[in-house]
Amino acid sequence: MAMKVDVSLCLLVIPIVLSLLLSSHHFAKADNEIGKPLITATCCQTEFPDVCISTLESDPLSSSANLTGLSRVGLELAITKADEIKADAYKLILNASSYGSWNI
Repeated sequence: MAMKVDVSLCLLVIPIVLSLLLSSHHFAKADNEIGKPLITATCCQTEFPDVCISTLESDPLSSSANLTGLSRVGLELAITKADEIKADAYKLILNASSYGSWNI
């Protein structure tokens, strides 16, 4: 059951980061902000602002990043989470006893 929660959280982070990247052009007024104010202003526009804020603040580079840098941090975090999901999925497939358990 813990695996499902971990994978679900990882899958939640990816759309948040993608929405941040795809909608960054809407934040022209935030171009001169950096760090926590920029993270807060940007993440408030997402579906899950609390997860977005905690995820971006977990990377030390976010504290001094402008909008472009914050997008880069978000993309790198999404790649890292996707790699974790891939590794977890691979372990589950290797340990599956039947095709039915792969589906689960």
